[in-house]
Amino acid sequence: LVVSRHGEFVQVSPSVETILGYAPSELLGRVGVEFVVRDDLEKVRAEMRLARRGHVVRNFECRYVHKDGHIVVLHWTGRWSEEVQLHFFIGRDMTERLAIEDVLRQAQKMEAVGQLTGGVAHDFNNLLTVVLGAAEVLAAHVKDKPQSKKLADMIASAATRGAALTRSL
Repeated sequence: LVVSRHGEFVQVSPSVETILGYAPSELLGRVGVEFVVRDDLEKVRAEMRLARRGHVVRNFECRYVHKDGHIVVLHWTGRWSEEVQLHFFIGRDMTERLAIEDVLRQAQKMEAVGQLTGGVAHDFNNLLTVVLGAAEVLAAHVKDKPQSKKLADMIASAATRGAALTRSL
């Protein structure tokens, strides 16, 4: 894109049709703020101001609205030319890459949760083994006391169910 000092599109690459769905002729003479996601406008304006104030080459990302309404994330490299009073931008569509990175982050989170769950399950199973062993020893010692034997059997049964639940984790 070539953009005037006021954000008006002066020259547009044919690739804009692939990226944003607009023919170049549909953008010429229009202002970029018509297409930038409202929440990103101030960031874009700030980048353009910085470029004009001598920070010649700028790199930034912002979101544009595609002709069909979906959001496209663009990474821009821009340069201000004081001589001709124009901004020159090269944009790269980052939408797919960012979506893939998001899927990867989600997978990493799920892996971390799985590892944490596995570690907790292993430690809990070790505790249940002690409880189950103690309940069996207790049951053997109180086999002639029906009430105590019943409690020991309940403890052993609960520990066994807990171990089965832990295995399912």
